[in-house]
Amino acid sequence: MTPRALRAGVAAPPRGGVTLEPRGFLSLAPPRSGRSARVAGRAGKCRRPRRLAACRRGGPRGPGPRPTPWRPSTPPGSTLPRCCSPDRPGWKTFGSPSLLWPTPNASSPCASRSPISSTARFLFGERPFWWIHESGFASRQPLTLRQFPVSCETGPGSPSGHCMITGAALWPLVTALTALASRHSKSLVLKLIPFSAYTLLLLAVGLSRVFVLAHFPHQVLGGIVAGAALGWGLQAHIPATRSLGFFAATSLGLLLGSVALHRLMVAAGVDIDWSIRLATAWCKDPSWLRLDTRPFASICRVAGSSLGLGLAAGDPQRWDKPLPPRQRAACAVLALAAVRGLQHIPQPQQVTLWYASSFLKYTAGPGMVAVLLPRIARTVIRPQSPPHAE
Repeated sequence: MTPRALRAGVAAPPRGGVTLEPRGFLSLAPPRSGRSARVAGRAGKCRRPRRLAACRRGGPRGPGPRPTPWRPSTPPGSTLPRCCSPDRPGWKTFGSPSLLWPTPNASSPCASRSPISSTARFLFGERPFWWIHESGFASRQPLTLRQFPVSCETGPGSPSGHCMITGAALWPLVTALTALASRHSKSLVLKLIPFSAYTLLLLAVGLSRVFVLAHFPHQVLGGIVAGAALGWGLQAHIPATRSLGFFAATSLGLLLGSVALHRLMVAAGVDIDWSIRLATAWCKDPSWLRLDTRPFASICRVAGSSLGLGLAAGDPQRWDKPLPPRQRAACAVLALAAVRGLQHIPQPQQVTLWYASSFLKYTAGPGMVAVLLPRIARTVIRPQSPPHAE
């Protein structure tokens, strides 16, 4: 049963004794004898290629009257779209007058709502807060759904970015803590604590994303698996020895590549901004729609962070010795305050200027945390020298 078939009030091909009542509703009783059984039998026989010609003529020859032309009936309060009538391309009856099934056809106005398109969007990008309306479930079932300010994200939903980024960022920390516990203790419970906390945290993040209608469960699980895989795969490939040119080329390639791909998809007639359109249509409060949830905003964040890491790595002033504990603690506190302050810097409302300011903000972040704040800590907080013996 497809969402389009449900919305039209018609049934999918009969499986397991499901029959179509004359008024358009489903009955789970076994097929009845007589005309209904003969119609169902013809539908089963039509699956064989040899009898396709006979099905097109109205069904295999046999006892009983031929079926009369059938028109789709709809439940009270619903109508069948004019573009999706059986006389229009894009719909087939498969040799049985009791079946109406949408088929992808480029010439059909209903092709964009075909089962293949609906399944692909469900697997690769649909978000619950708009899918529940687009699929028609909200109009058929008395559902009470609550949206939150964090629900109305405008980008595709698969995989969950919150789970993926959290899983990838925490993986090196978890493996380091596990190795530290293995060196200082032989207790299996102590060794499993970091990964247990890691798993529970990701599950909590995933449940929260499902609760606010931002993701489906399979998107959350995909984000957790993708984040752990990225953390495991990239942990041994830290670009610490790369030059500023490598990071700058990466940043420029991300920006130009995404813009070129967007233009190419638009020129090819692909609605690449479909998620923004659906989020705008079904968000409860328009003020909850934020530019930082758009797909290109994530590109600006990654490109800006890449350039910022290059600037930090190319700092000519390096220190061979690590910071003392007091200076390290001061750097941690200052870094948290600086990152928090960068997030609250007001940005222009014009879209292009907003993207540019977001790029500059994330470019300044790594340099501020890795270069500027350590210098301030070394200058302001002097290490304590031992007292001189008299």
